[in-house]
Amino acid sequence: MINYGWTLRFMRDYEKTGVLDEVNPNTHGMVETIVASRAAVFAGTYYSTFTGYIHRLRGYHGLGDHTYYHSKHFTRIPKKRIGHGWWREFNAGWTDDAGNVI
Repeated sequence: MINYGWTLRFMRDYEKTGVLDEVNPNTHGMVETIVASRAAVFAGTYYSTFTGYIHRLRGYHGLGDHTYYHSKHFTRIPKKRIGHGWWREFNAGWTDDAGNVI
């Protein structure tokens, strides 16, 4: 495995330490959402509503420009909405008309 300088963390890493022993497993998705929303950089899947929600939270925290979508055709966030985009969040949700974070 090649190390590119990233530190990947998974929920199982924390389960092994026992810090989640008292946490209801039904809430693990919510915990992952909050953790991912505060990461320095986030990479998600283009058609994922889970990724879209994390992107929206990151926008509220001022981290929306450090979110990437990966698929065959999309690797960066388009600045303008194309189509209905029900699976996506756009910076218009957390910026004013000048593009400043609200």
